[in-house]
Amino acid sequence: MKRLFVSLIVIFQFLSISCNNEITSPDMNFELSDHILGEYFVTSIAFDSKDVAWIGTFRQGLIKYDGSATYYNGDNSTLPDSIIIWTVAVDNNDVVWIGSNKGLIKYENNNFLIYNKSNAPLVTDNVYAITVDKNNSIWFTSCVFREGGIIKFDGINWKLFTPQNSDLPGSLTSDIITDEQNNKWATINDGNDGCSIVKINGDNFTTYTSDAINIPLYYFGCLSLGPNNNIYASLDYMLSSLADNTRPNIISYNGSSWKVINPVNENGKTFGYVGKIATDLNGNLWAATAEGIAVYNGQKWSKINEEIEIGMNSVYNITADNNNKIWIATSNGIYILK
Repeated sequence: MKRLFVSLIVIFQFLSISCNNEITSPDMNFELSDHILGEYFVTSIAFDSKDVAWIGTFRQGLIKYDGSATYYNGDNSTLPDSIIIWTVAVDNNDVVWIGSNKGLIKYENNNFLIYNKSNAPLVTDNVYAITVDKNNSIWFTSCVFREGGIIKFDGINWKLFTPQNSDLPGSLTSDIITDEQNNKWATINDGNDGCSIVKINGDNFTTYTSDAINIPLYYFGCLSLGPNNNIYASLDYMLSSLADNTRPNIISYNGSSWKVINPVNENGKTFGYVGKIATDLNGNLWAATAEGIAVYNGQKWSKINEEIEIGMNSVYNITADNNNKIWIATSNGIYILK
């Protein structure tokens, strides 16, 4: 009896350790709660500490949404006309940062301040991705194919990282995020044979290639940070002529090893190619797939497309607000799930 009791304790401890390495949220019963801004082409959403949504659009300006919408565009602000907002981030002081085709834009105290090639060391005025680190420094992409790279801005000083002045493995960076240990992770897409993921710790760079990951890589889509500092990355096959959606669509890294976690149903049938991904406050992983929105709780995938029939080509951003509602940015406004 004592041996059985000890065995049960060991099994319980094993299960506890296993669960701690996985996403364990049991609640998969999400439903559509709202559809807003249906006439807007929404590209990005970020939330400040007061749960106000800051919404970027394609040539329709910036929107502040706190239950009602306030619009900023070239007619009523100093935002450039017909600006394309690629991404929005909010720093630790609730300052809004905008990545656009007109440069990096700071919004604070009702003022827009534009940084571009004329007044900052940007390589290109197209800023596609931004992350805010634990020290409230802004890291953003300023690059084209084989030119430029990643810029760090601490509010005073600028530092440009390129393959020429650092161990950054390539220039064309599709996304960048900050993990819980203040490391930066970036996806590099310098050609099909030049795709990699890089971890940046200060001035130290660790590069993960196909050989290191032991998975054939294609162009990367986006990154997301999961529980226990896990890193998720989606792969983008839009330029591929090979119709094989069983290739790695999402890969994850737990600090020691990489694995593929493609969206599939209970019978193992794929949901198709993947676009944007994100994690919510419970650690569930969300993905825009060819067959609609899917969510993964660490054990199984479920499709959330009974009420919203939107595929990966219409989804430009997925994010969770401070109440864990899921906001899905599309070319037809925002769908909110609860």
